[in-house]
Amino acid sequence: MARVEKIIHHNQDIICMDVSGFATTEEISPVLNEAHDAVMQMGSHNARLLSNVENTRYSKEISDIAKGFVRENNPYMKASAIIGAKGIQLILFRALFKIRGQDIRLFENQSEALDWLAAD
Repeated sequence: MARVEKIIHHNQDIICMDVSGFATTEEISPVLNEAHDAVMQMGSHNARLLSNVENTRYSKEISDIAKGFVRENNPYMKASAIIGAKGIQLILFRALFKIRGQDIRLFENQSEALDWLAAD
């Protein structure tokens, strides 16, 4: 299965990024780069992103990369949803929410996240 793919849900293009189970910057960086390219193709303030972070291990380096990803993509984002966040991940994402200054939501499952992302 692709780690970054564009799907259509309720007539909306949504980029799905899966970094679940990753533990190193070497694993995460290529996926973030691919997702960044997909987000940029959506145009200014049009991208809808679903990120699966289940069982992803976090370190300072991974946190720094994630913050950079959020900053770089901010001009392109309309909405962003995260599934699979637990424990320390919740703290990291709350910090990212402040950096981004836009709407990022946490969801329990993919179905709820996709429905929210597709809502206009």
